[in-house]
Amino acid sequence: MSNLGGLEVRQGHVEQARHWYTRAAATEHPEIAPEAAEKLGRLEVQLGDLVEARRWLAAAAGTTHAVVPGRAALTLANLEFNEHQHEKARV
Repeated sequence: MSNLGGLEVRQGHVEQARHWYTRAAATEHPEIAPEAAEKLGRLEVQLGDLVEARRWLAAAAGTTHAVVPGRAALTLANLEFNEHQHEKARV
């Protein structure tokens, strides 16, 4: 499902990408769900929905995945920094 989301993003089908990423995140699979949440968060940043971006990135950052939490936290910190939320970016 996450791979389908990526294909939809590359085709410019944002709503379909959201659909597949959301379904993949809902699986709660320890490898797939965190990556899907991170991808969805980054997609929402690109689309300007920062509320949803923060929600998905925070969810991804709070997982036990080996790699995703660090990437998601960095993306979230960059989002906060770019929004002049410097204290939040430091956390």
